[in-house]
Amino acid sequence: MSDSAARPEIQLASGVVRGVRQRGIASFVGIPYAVAPRFGEPEGVLVVGGVGGVRGGSPGDRTAGDSGAGAGTIGPTTGLRGDSARGGGGERSGADRATEEVLTVDVFTPAGVDGLHARWPVLVWLLGDSAGAWPRSWFDGSSFARSGVVTVVVSSRGGFAGFGMIDGFPLNRGLLDQLAALRWVRDNIAAFGGDPDRVTVAGQGVGGGCVVALLATPAARGLFGAAIAQSAEISRMSVDQAAATTHALGAMLGVREPSGWLDVDDAAIAAHVPALTERALCSALPTSADALLDRVVDPFADLLGRPFAPVVDGTAFLSAEEGADTPLLIGCTANERVFERATDCAPESAMAALRAHGVGRTCITQFLGVGPVLGARRLTSQLHATAVFRRPAVQVVNARRAAGRGDATWMYDYRNRSPVDNAAAHGAEVPYVWNALSNVAARLGEHPPVELAARMHRDWVRFCTDFRCDWPTGTGAMIYNRTSTFDNTAYRLEWELAEFGATVRAAAARPKLAAKPREVRFGWAAVRAEREAAAGVLRQR
Repeated sequence: MSDSAARPEIQLASGVVRGVRQRGIASFVGIPYAVAPRFGEPEGVLVVGGVGGVRGGSPGDRTAGDSGAGAGTIGPTTGLRGDSARGGGGERSGADRATEEVLTVDVFTPAGVDGLHARWPVLVWLLGDSAGAWPRSWFDGSSFARSGVVTVVVSSRGGFAGFGMIDGFPLNRGLLDQLAALRWVRDNIAAFGGDPDRVTVAGQGVGGGCVVALLATPAARGLFGAAIAQSAEISRMSVDQAAATTHALGAMLGVREPSGWLDVDDAAIAAHVPALTERALCSALPTSADALLDRVVDPFADLLGRPFAPVVDGTAFLSAEEGADTPLLIGCTANERVFERATDCAPESAMAALRAHGVGRTCITQFLGVGPVLGARRLTSQLHATAVFRRPAVQVVNARRAAGRGDATWMYDYRNRSPVDNAAAHGAEVPYVWNALSNVAARLGEHPPVELAARMHRDWVRFCTDFRCDWPTGTGAMIYNRTSTFDNTAYRLEWELAEFGATVRAAAARPKLAAKPREVRFGWAAVRAEREAAAGVLRQR
């Protein structure tokens, strides 16, 4: 790393990149890591084209640089096209170059480090849909860099561009982009002072779901050593489901052949996505509490309600329960996506449905108590939080325990309620994790607790540094609120739903003339049995 006062320069294999040094942190914004042909596989290591080919700056303070790379937004960058990113057009036609997208990363590193000798841990953050959902300043990696963690913020294709299934084109293109970014990190991060052997991949929402998918992707093995999945939207979309959705979208747009997608404008596709989303939500998440819980206890049900998501094809992406060897920090917010329904689920219906699906009195009472806190017409919202986020997270944890890696799995439960909506909503934990509370009043109120930000940020830094947390593994979780503490009964409702689902599946698979039913111990019940057995041994002593 060249240590000029305000414009640090780093020599990469693809050229020299120039950043900006501010307040003790060097930031490099809009570094191209791949060119993505429309609906194609990301291609190669790019030639930056000399000093100044990549603009320096920060997500909160962006101005166009020499090349215009990353023109002011976090997300897939279209400021560069194929020629300038490749250092030459080669044999590609003008039409091909016009439909290419340049994918970029932002890198934040402690200023003044010597890239040849420093070896800081690395956090690779997958934006997913976060680029448009939250303020850009939330993903300024300066706070992590200041804490000694080199931070890489990755943009990649999402929606139909990233996950629409088109015959003759690669599947899960969004994951392929992220794999390309991780390979770029492996090959280049040492020049920024990062340790390629201490890489943690992380994300929230769609990005968190991609983290879980990458854990189950054989091609990702060796590209990262630990993972963080925050409020992960975990996909169980099958190939048939993906094909049906593409067919439905094609019918709306008049596309009859796979090659016809190349002629469809992105805006035309985007205009029809809301209708597909509504259809996917109605299919995935019934409004009846009983019908919804029937799907919740089914470990193979696709509850995501998104028309385009990672497709479980059994080859490139195996299943959400794979990748148990990698240390994982996973958790959710208490209330996730908070919404109102004019005809909300009645408390009596919710109570009956929960009881019928194996949930005990204590958890039912706690669940029904959420309704008055959140406000009128929001009980269905809480059922959806359980279905889409909290129960799938527990399923991932349980699968890892079954694979013998419960000792490498930690859970958290964010319960700090914002005065804005009186909820611990989807994404509310992000600025606390990033210790970025300067632009949060609209979502978190005027006086968010700085102590909580310090605590969560410190815990995430510790995980990135040592690949472990300071609290026990198992079914409990670290509760994050104004008085953060570990609770060994966290997610108990979700564990009880998981236990019920396992019992139902075992009964369905059991031969009718079986002499003796096999007792199923799953999740919470298994841990409870282990604790009772241990207590019995101690009493005997």
